[in-house]
Amino acid sequence: MPVASFDLTRRRFRPADEWELTAHVSREHWPQCNFITNVTADRLELEGITDSGEGVRLPKVHWVHQTAGRLQAEVSEVQFNIESSERVPNEQFITIRLSPTPLALPAVDGLTRSWTGELSVPPQLRVEREAGIIPTDLGMAELYEHYLWDELQVEGTKGRLSVAVPSLHIKVAAEARSADPLGVMKRCAVTISDALLLLSFLSRRFVRWTEIQLHSRWYDEERLVDAKLSRWLRSISVAEIRRFHSPLVNPYRLPKDAIGRLTERFRQLPFKDAVNAAITYSVAAREALELETSLATAFTALEALTSGVARYSQKDRSLDDKTFTALSRHLKKEIAQFFAQKELSEEAQESIVRKLPELQRQPIIAQIIAMLSQYGVHWADLWPNETEVSTGLRKAFSRRNAFFHGGKFPAPGQALADAHRLCVLTERALYSILEGRSDWLDIDAYRDTQSLSRMEAEAFHS
Repeated sequence: MPVASFDLTRRRFRPADEWELTAHVSREHWPQCNFITNVTADRLELEGITDSGEGVRLPKVHWVHQTAGRLQAEVSEVQFNIESSERVPNEQFITIRLSPTPLALPAVDGLTRSWTGELSVPPQLRVEREAGIIPTDLGMAELYEHYLWDELQVEGTKGRLSVAVPSLHIKVAAEARSADPLGVMKRCAVTISDALLLLSFLSRRFVRWTEIQLHSRWYDEERLVDAKLSRWLRSISVAEIRRFHSPLVNPYRLPKDAIGRLTERFRQLPFKDAVNAAITYSVAAREALELETSLATAFTALEALTSGVARYSQKDRSLDDKTFTALSRHLKKEIAQFFAQKELSEEAQESIVRKLPELQRQPIIAQIIAMLSQYGVHWADLWPNETEVSTGLRKAFSRRNAFFHGGKFPAPGQALADAHRLCVLTERALYSILEGRSDWLDIDAYRDTQSLSRMEAEAFHS
């Protein structure tokens, strides 16, 4: 169906807001609008040319509204200038815009502007600092915060708005350059995923890419082509609301290769999937707006990590398979004999026999204690009134079981204390597993652990 034109808009620098598409249809094609709006999002894509001559492609379009001559839609991804070239470029650079993270430090500190319009850095404000570096399959990525400038007009007054944007910058290695810009950008999205997971963990908020720009240059043609992949991140709107968490580490204490070292350590872990899940759930627990969600997710994070470590260390079972099979066979005979003597129902007997495999699994608290011991995780400040970590864990899991299986939610202060304890315990275990250094930690990272006993006391007296 021919479209006279379409408008693609989004509030700038707000990746949590969706792209809005409005297609303008000539009157003679209005009857076809009903057909178009019934096409599913995964089957419909649009291609066109912008006013500036850039090629644009919308791979997934979800129609949400229709009026006479206008189709309005939501778009989750926008691609600019993705046509492949005949030759591989001589140079390629990638800029990846990220959602907010306190770990991206400004590329220039103390930038001032004089009355003459000159930009400079006064000597007393100048800080010598190198950007954080992270190895990727495409080349070394540099992490820093830089400013984008936007023109704005308010009630007839024009001005310029500066917006701080965390970014990764990659000079693509010669062997990784490609004439397929979309392929390079898609590969980039995959190769930075581990680094973004580690940034999320260290930032205590989800860090995701919002836009990938690929700059390709050919020397002999003096040609420069900019391709761009932009997406809508619905999920980071929560992170913007809960932006006041202190990060786990202080970016000014980190060596330039610290995040890269942690990322490489993560990639080499034999239980990488468990660490991935634990980081995802622990960050989600901190960002959750509902206390019930935070509590449940904090337990899930600790159990996911514990199970992965225990399986790798072969500490998740009380007996080996051969021994347990023999024991299980013996118990089944004893159970059958007991039920026959007591003339009990076969249904009850089968119900008990089905639970026998659970006897082979080590109790979760025993697995947690083994993991804490293995990685030297500090816990005393989380339960200052307990002499053994097992005591505090048993009480917390008892309240968890009452909530999960009986719907009995603990007092808010108690639930908040439990969720925070488990988040901290999981973080400390993860940080130790990833071989993070104690002198990198932020001074306020665990300051609020001092109030946990007070939260419980208020819950007890309320």
